[in-house]
Amino acid sequence: ATGAYRATGSYRRPREAAREAAGYRELRQRQRREPGGTRRLGIGVAACVEGTAASQVGVSGRWGNWEYCRIEPAPDGTVTVYSGLASQGQSHETTLAQVTAEILGIDLDAVRVVLADTDRVTFGMGAFASRGAMMGGAAAVRACEDLIARLRRLGAALLEVDEQDVEYADGAVRVRGAPQRSVAFGELVRRAYSDAVPLPAAGIRPLVGEAVFDRVTLERGRPADPHGRVSRYTHWSDGAAVAACEVDIETGQVRLLRLVMAHDCGTVINPVAVEGQCFGGLAQAVGGALLEELVYDDRGQLLTATFMDYLLPTAMDVPPMDLVHLETPALEVPGGFKGVGESSTIVGPAAVLNAVADALAPLGVKLLETPLSPDRVWRALQEARARAGTGLEDGTGAGLRDGLAVRNQAGPAAGGGAGR
Repeated sequence: ATGAYRATGSYRRPREAAREAAGYRELRQRQRREPGGTRRLGIGVAACVEGTAASQVGVSGRWGNWEYCRIEPAPDGTVTVYSGLASQGQSHETTLAQVTAEILGIDLDAVRVVLADTDRVTFGMGAFASRGAMMGGAAAVRACEDLIARLRRLGAALLEVDEQDVEYADGAVRVRGAPQRSVAFGELVRRAYSDAVPLPAAGIRPLVGEAVFDRVTLERGRPADPHGRVSRYTHWSDGAAVAACEVDIETGQVRLLRLVMAHDCGTVINPVAVEGQCFGGLAQAVGGALLEELVYDDRGQLLTATFMDYLLPTAMDVPPMDLVHLETPALEVPGGFKGVGESSTIVGPAAVLNAVADALAPLGVKLLETPLSPDRVWRALQEARARAGTGLEDGTGAGLRDGLAVRNQAGPAAGGGAGR
C-alpha cells in the first residue's frame, strides 16, 4: 500500500535470537513454578522493523537522501576524511576512520576525520533518521574506491606497466601475478606530491578521492509499485528485545531483572559503538516505561521541571543488559551498512511494558498509562481487586485480561510518580 521495499533482513530472526539469549523458556518455567506470592515474575517480548535513512524521494520527489565524502592523503602518508555527517555521539569519527583504514590498508592511527565543517566540507545532509553509517559510510567506501582508482594509475606509471595489469591490495599497488613488484601507499602519495618523476596528469593530481552516495541513484535499480512509488527508507533494520521483571503486588514497585536485545544493522563496523548506542537506548527505555513523565497542574503549570522531580534512570534502575549482533548486509549499499541508532528505543519500552503486563495478567490488571510508577501500578491493582470482588493476596483474582494495553499519556496526569 505504501510502496515500501525490503531487500534483506528477517523479522523473526532477531526475536528468536533475543529469546534464546534471554533464556526465555527457563524464565517461563520459573514463572510456572512460582505462580503466587507478593512478587510476580513477568516476561515481555517486542520486535520491530526500523526504517533507516528516510527520504522524501518516494513521496514528493522534492529532496532526496545522499551524503558526501572526500578523502585527501598527505605527503607524510596520513589521510583526512571529510564527511558531511554531524556526530551526535554515534562514534562517526571512529567508524569512518575504520572504514577508510580497512579499504586503503593503512593504520587506523593514520586517519583523521573532519565532520560537518562548513569551511572544509563541500556539502552534506547531516545526522538524522539512523542514516550515519549507511549513507556516510557508503560515501566513504565510494570515496576510497575513487582514490584507489587514482592510485592504480599512479602505480602503473611508476611501475611502467599498463593500468590494467596492476591491482590495489594490502595497502599497495602491485603487478598482477608478480606481487613483489609493488609500491606502498605511503610511497605512492609521496611520489604524487613530488616532481621527481613525470606523472600522467589525468586523474592523478590532485590525489583525492571524492564521492556522493545518492539515494536517487540507488532507487533507479529498484522497481516501483503500480502507482509509481518507491520506498521512503533506504533500508530496514530489524530488532527485538526481551525483558524480565518482578512486580511487588503490595507496593506496585517494578524491579527489572534483565534486558536482552538482538539487532541486525547489516555489516557491523564497530561492535563497541553499536553496543553503546543500543545499551543507551535500552536505558532510555527504562526511563520512558517506568520513570519519566511531564506532570502539569490544573492551571497548566509544569510540576516536573527539574531533575529533582523529573526522574531519569540511574545505575540502580537499569538491569544487566546483553546484545546479540546479527549481520545481514544491505545489498545495494556499499559496505552493506544499515541504521542502528533507534531500534532499542522502539523495542525497549514495549518489552518492559509487556513484561509488567505479563506479570499482572493473572490478576486482571489493566495498564492504561505510562510511566508505570509504583503508585500507578498499585492503583491498577486495587481497581482489579474491586472489579474481581476478591483479594489479591492469594492470587485468586477473576483474571479480567481484556484490555491489557499500554498507551502513552499525552496530557495532564495526576500522581505521576514524582519521587522514587
